[in-house]
Amino acid sequence: MDDATLKRVQNELLIIAKEVLRVCSENGIKVFLVGGTLIGATRHNGFIPWDDDLDMGMLREDFERFVEIAPDCLSEGFFLQTWHTDSEYANAYAKVRMEGTVYHEANDPKTKKHQGFFVDIFPYDNIPDSAAELGAMAKKIMRYRKLMLAKNGISLVVKKKGFLRLAKSVLVAAAYKARAAFVPREKLIERFETEMNRYNGSETSRVCQESGGAAFGKYPIKRNYLKTTCDLRFEDTRFPCPADYDSFLRDIYGDYMQLPPPEKRRPTHGVLEIKFRG
Repeated sequence: MDDATLKRVQNELLIIAKEVLRVCSENGIKVFLVGGTLIGATRHNGFIPWDDDLDMGMLREDFERFVEIAPDCLSEGFFLQTWHTDSEYANAYAKVRMEGTVYHEANDPKTKKHQGFFVDIFPYDNIPDSAAELGAMAKKIMRYRKLMLAKNGISLVVKKKGFLRLAKSVLVAAAYKARAAFVPREKLIERFETEMNRYNGSETSRVCQESGGAAFGKYPIKRNYLKTTCDLRFEDTRFPCPADYDSFLRDIYGDYMQLPPPEKRRPTHGVLEIKFRG
């Protein structure tokens, strides 16, 4: 993706994020920037120059309220995508997509009805303080994640060096695909959501997001980081961010202010097709 195209992509993502912020502000829903988007706000006052996505987060109670009202509150031209609103969508988090556009990622072989530019919205759930309990929870969620991906035709094969390691990955992926064929989609979603909500009625000190990009529980976050927010500039708008954004980011990324080496300064989403509005 050349620099001019990347800038156009970022501009579209910013439009979607502003729409999400509008809906949240008008309905008392707490939302905040996370991931590389939060790094961008703190380090660049906007997008990381080579970033091609935009991430937002909500605590579970705010997330559930958002997905409930968003279909009626989003302006024309935007679509809330969850595994309840799109039968081909496989992720435990939501996307707000822009109609009339295409941003087809290479890791998804299916052409979904809604495949436009998107902003990711991740729910943060309570996780247990006990390492043993967290391990058990993570094991179930990772199993459900793989089953859901397999059920939606997304390959679980991980390209690994060495014939034996690759062969094992192929066999594991085949096993998940076979098992997924016998689990009804709605039943799998029900089990997935039950497990993610297992500790949301308990007083725990940490939360975690199910992003699909990393093993669940790998990056636990202290819940008190998300109790309050502050506004940081992101491009031409101020967005809510965790008030203790420095601790939030250092717990995940370490010295996030240090730029990566030049060879890693590139978009991370392989894209098969891009189509802008009009």
